[in-house]
Parts: sequence; structure tokens; C-alpha cells
Amino acid sequence: CRRSGLDGDVAPAAAALAAACRDFDVERATRHAARLVGWGEGLTPAGDDFLVGLLAALAALVRDDASRREFHAALARAIASLATTTTPIAAHLLRLAAAGHWAEPLACLRDALLCGDDDAVQAAMQRALAVGATSGADTASGLVAGIAAWLPASSVCEAA
Repeated sequence: CRRSGLDGDVAPAAAALAAACRDFDVERATRHAARLVGWGEGLTPAGDDFLVGLLAALAALVRDDASRREFHAALARAIASLATTTTPIAAHLLRLAAAGHWAEPLACLRDALLCGDDDAVQAAMQRALAVGATSGADTASGLVAGIAAWLPASSVCEAA
């Protein structure tokens, strides 16, 4: 299993961002997202990968909820505007995610997690984790954080 690059110093910012999402606090979420943009090494730093996963999760869970739609749109705009502070490749991926586009392994993992099919989750997780040195793990971390922020605990229990 690959380890996320989000361990250590930046983990509290990632957790605080997820909490801000749960509270629909755009200002606080933007502040924590700003700490994550560009954080880490490589062509797509860990913080950026986390944000891509988070946006993918939140987009899937907007549903017909106006508060969620407004929050997601505001956070996506904020993250896209922060993209100038990271690598060119990561900036491109952040802008794509803010516009509702992400890589196929991430979309498959998201859908498998939300549908609760254990076999599909295992296969999709293996594919997602195979992306980059830690990018897959970092993106999956953001995905799980976003799902946990907006999926009611009762839904998780019902799916299990």
C-alpha cells in the first residue's frame, strides 16, 4: 500500500479543510485550501492531489442541495484562483477539477466508494493507488475526506 504524502505537518490543514466543508464555511475552507496548494514535492504536489480528490467527492455529493452547490462552486473558484501558486501541471489539474473534470481512476474510485460495491472498491483503489509515487494515495485521501464531510454517517452504516 502506498503512503500518502500528506502525513505530518500538513495533515491538520487537510483535516481542518474537511471540517470547514462539513460546516459549509467557505472562508475557512479557502484558508486551509490555500495552505495545501503547492504543498509537497513533484509535478503534482500532495496538497494539490488532495484538493483534486476533495473536489471530486464534493461534486458527487452536491445532489439537489442548494447550500452544497453554492459551497462547492465557491470553493472550486477559490482553488482555481490559487492554482497560480503551484506547478504548471498541478495548476492545470486543479483548474480541471474545479470545472468538474478529473482522471478516470479517480472517478471510478469515487463511484465505487459511493455505490458500496466491495469488489469494485478494491479494484478501483488499486488502480488509483498506482498513479504516481504518492499522487494516487493523496488524491484518494482527499476523496475520502470529501465523502466523509458530506455523506451522513447513517448512509455509511446503511451501505455497510
